[in-house]
Amino acid sequence: MNVWKKLAAAALSCSLLFGSVGASACTTIYVGGNLTEEGTPFVART
Repeated sequence: MNVWKKLAAAALSCSLLFGSVGASACTTIYVGGNLTEEGTPFVART
């Protein structure tokens, strides 16, 4: 579960950093399979 805490912290940091920018663009977060408990890569888009 430590990976999920790091991922949540990174997502929060990015949202705070880019939340004040007035651009409408997608953000993609990629976590490699060697960093997840299941061994599968994780991709998220906002």
